[in-house]
Amino acid sequence: MPNFDPATLDYVLLAPQFIVTGLIFVCLSLDLMVYGRGHRFIGWVAIMGLAVGIGAQASLWGVRSSFAGVLRVDDYSNLFNIIFMAAGIGVVFLSFDYAERFFTQPGEFYAFLVAGVLGMGLMAQAQELLTAYIALELLSFSSYVLVSYAKTNLKSNEAGLKYIILGSFSSAILLYGVSLLFGAVGSTMFTDIRAALGTSVATSAVAQIALIMITAGLAFKVAAVPFHMYSPDVYEGAPTPITAFLSVASKAAGFALTMRF
Repeated sequence: MPNFDPATLDYVLLAPQFIVTGLIFVCLSLDLMVYGRGHRFIGWVAIMGLAVGIGAQASLWGVRSSFAGVLRVDDYSNLFNIIFMAAGIGVVFLSFDYAERFFTQPGEFYAFLVAGVLGMGLMAQAQELLTAYIALELLSFSSYVLVSYAKTNLKSNEAGLKYIILGSFSSAILLYGVSLLFGAVGSTMFTDIRAALGTSVATSAVAQIALIMITAGLAFKVAAVPFHMYSPDVYEGAPTPITAFLSVASKAAGFALTMRF
């Protein structure tokens, strides 16, 4: 079982995630203080914050350790975190002109984008199902808002509504699968699950149904066939920079989580 004794936890391992979390609140605070064309300044702050996060993540290269048993810090997670933060920087650059033309509060937009980057990074680090689920939902909720952020665009509103309804349904399936798998295995740790599936547990109906539900939930999140039917409408209605973000970075996050599992 994970050890949650605060005295034994090395918080330095999560320094990049603390930086990104702080950046979310900085973007929201600046949005209340900056007006007019100064909104582009918030975007530059987001870029600099993510760049600092990349530097902090790179400093952990070569480290192989675990935080509370639920988050794994190694070269695998470091690489994906750097990729996700770099993708976030690229999307912020793409969003400058779009945000000035269509958004009244770009600071919130950048904050949700950074929150999505945080969720993707935690997905790559997760080595326990509930932690992975929470990280996935952080990305999902951020994506729901970002897709429908162009409030005056009816297509964006429609895309956001479809995305949140179908996304909530897939989240429910995924969480139910997690609960069934916990009932069959007795643990949510990836290592324990892999060990249990090498025994007679793998032949039980409960474990098989649980794995099918988890696979279906994850497949929807990454728009894998045959759970991809919603993606054309969502990508068409979402702001262009967010379409790029969802079609590339979020899929890489799903891949990172699947490979870890």
